[in-house]
Amino acid sequence: MKRSPKTASGQFTLPLHREASPPLDEARKEELLKALADLMREALGGESGENPGGKEARDESQDHA
Repeated sequence: MKRSPKTASGQFTLPLHREASPPLDEARKEELLKALADLMREALGGESGENPGGKEARDESQDHA
């Protein structure tokens, strides 16, 4: 007995074309690039602007005096 081909109704489809998005202004572009650079530095273990001392924040679970 042969199975009849059925399309899965629960699957997502990918569009073959992409709609154009409006271009970013220079201020927004710089802000996004800085945020991306900070995230990449953090992922690589480098310093970011928010933690200039290079010390990690203490974990509250270890603060049992």
